[in-house]
Amino acid sequence: MIKYQFEYDLDDVRTNLAHREIILQKEFFKRIYEKWYSEFVNASKISPPGIFMINVFHLIPDAAAFLKEAMRTLKSAGKIILIEPASSFWGRIIYGNLHHEPFDPKGNWTIPSTGTLSGANIALPWIVFERDKTEFKKQFPEREITSIKYHTPILYLLSGGVSRKALVPFWTWSFFNGLENVMTKITKHASLFHTITVVKK
Repeated sequence: MIKYQFEYDLDDVRTNLAHREIILQKEFFKRIYEKWYSEFVNASKISPPGIFMINVFHLIPDAAAFLKEAMRTLKSAGKIILIEPASSFWGRIIYGNLHHEPFDPKGNWTIPSTGTLSGANIALPWIVFERDKTEFKKQFPEREITSIKYHTPILYLLSGGVSRKALVPFWTWSFFNGLENVMTKITKHASLFHTITVVKK
């Protein structure tokens, strides 16, 4: 499988810009982000202004501090909607063995602040919103986790992400998107991502 070679360090802002160009150039990959952003657009139409994040939460050094400040700034009924890697059965195999970012399901709510991309724990969303759900309710009694929706079992892998060439041509999108929707309905354990919604009461 052909891998992309990046000229700059992982935490260099120019690497982020290179990632952006890859997303824009790979139609199959870009369609995934368009699908995810459409979720945000639809959510913004039916609720007060919220906070939307894609693949960011697992990079935040202090999850509790972020949630405290985010909730302080939200209006009543405002939402935080996160699209993040999922610690499903399939996710643990992929992220635990084939991903460059750390995956530590035994970790806590903080991660080393070593860099914008190198400092991470892919398991952080699962830790905060699922494993430690009781602790979340204790720390944030006026916040409610209203939804955790698992999705995207195969599309991201087929796209090659920002590291590799796509495994399939763009014209196969409709077929694999339909297949993915069926897989998601059968079981959450095949998903690589999930959308987490937290509401300020």
